[in-house]
Amino acid sequence: MGLNEKFFKSADEEDGGFFNTVLYTGSGSSGTNEITGAGFEPDLIWIKRRPFSSAGNPGMVDSLRGNQVLFTNLELAQLAPSNATISMTNDGFDISTYGASWANQNNISYVAWCFKAGGAPSGSDKVSIDGTSYATMSAAGLTDGSLAIDKLSVNTSCGFSIATLDNKSPSTGKNMAHGLGVVPELIIGKPTNQVHRWIVYSKDIPATDFLTMNENYAKQTASFWGNTRPTNSLINFAWTASTYDYVFYSFASVAGVSKVGSYTGGSGATVNTGFEPSWVMIKRTNSTSDWFIYDNVRGEDEYLLANTNGAENTLDNVDFTGTGFNLKASNASLNVTGGTYIYYAIA
Repeated sequence: MGLNEKFFKSADEEDGGFFNTVLYTGSGSSGTNEITGAGFEPDLIWIKRRPFSSAGNPGMVDSLRGNQVLFTNLELAQLAPSNATISMTNDGFDISTYGASWANQNNISYVAWCFKAGGAPSGSDKVSIDGTSYATMSAAGLTDGSLAIDKLSVNTSCGFSIATLDNKSPSTGKNMAHGLGVVPELIIGKPTNQVHRWIVYSKDIPATDFLTMNENYAKQTASFWGNTRPTNSLINFAWTASTYDYVFYSFASVAGVSKVGSYTGGSGATVNTGFEPSWVMIKRTNSTSDWFIYDNVRGEDEYLLANTNGAENTLDNVDFTGTGFNLKASNASLNVTGGTYIYYAIA
């Protein structure tokens, strides 16, 4: 049985919540490590090893891809954890008979950021929106793009969706559905069966540009997103004419709940999200910078990086407030004067 050190209950208590940070201790290969305290059945679990004494790759598992992990700091194709199953439960997730260092090494401390989408579609159904499963896109009131979605899970309450495409060739002029009903402002995608970079769309950089989740590069120019902004139903993208499988995580702002935004660095920069954040991810776009993640469970001074296998470290530069967050000092990664930054925050 895993030790849940503490967890955060999100602001949305009626349905159990849509985001939580859960801390736990690895159990090695001795039986099933039952990680509880999320308060809901997650659709995306992002796990990172914490200790200063050792590093670990940050890994993502979601309800549409099943028992397959993608590492956000690596270009690797997804892989199944050997001799193990990572499965979602109604209050977190279980790791069975698995002692790998990235997720469940004995007596090592981990953080799991748990996100709720719409649940996995039932049986042969294609779409799940806010917990209701539909056989087809049209039954869900959605229109498929020219690249038909294979599976789609949508949470309209917090503006988050997961989409998978299998055996698709996204060349110029192709598009896909995201299911949010509003324009996505941040999109993180990757081919799942190929060695390939994580490609990121942001509303706060030109549509001709992109960022890479697994690297610390500034924005770069290429037509990955078809040089076109997404709409409230479709995402344009033109990655390759080759046939790959894909996963896309799409985010949109919901008042009082989640916020995709940007800021310009300067002395005492203040960011207004409209709520008190529990989790914030920040990336500088006009210069080299890592993807910083802060949450209010590990402590606001402690950060982890999405694009490296580095251990948890301390940078006392972010203060959560009742209406957003403050950046206290000049720092090239988070708050240099004239620096441009994007962020995603959730309550």
